Amino acid sequence: KGKGKSNSKGKGKDKQDRPAKMLDAPPPDKEFKGYVKSYSESNGYGFIVCDEIQETFERDVWVDGELLPAEVDATKRPEVTFTVVLSTKGHPQAKNVRMV
Repeated sequence: KGKGKSNSKGKGKDKQDRPAKMLDAPPPDKEFKGYVKSYSESNGYGFIVCDEIQETFERDVWVDGELLPAEVDATKRPEVTFTVVLSTKGHPQAKNVRMV
């Protein structure tokens, strides 16, 4: 007597749709290009959209607010370049963020 039509529990994608193993980090000197999708001043972090990272990791790139250049206004979706490291969970995180 559930409310939904699906037998899956929880939100988001099924585990079978996710990569089974931890993906390797890109080379530390490889630069990516994307745009700042959002930034929460109260939380101190934001997200960068990058097609190349999205294809590999199926998620946006997390960015620490202290790494964003001072002139970044996320409401204008500015283009940036950045390098990527992986978190302990294998999620992409931006480093060396610069305005384009």
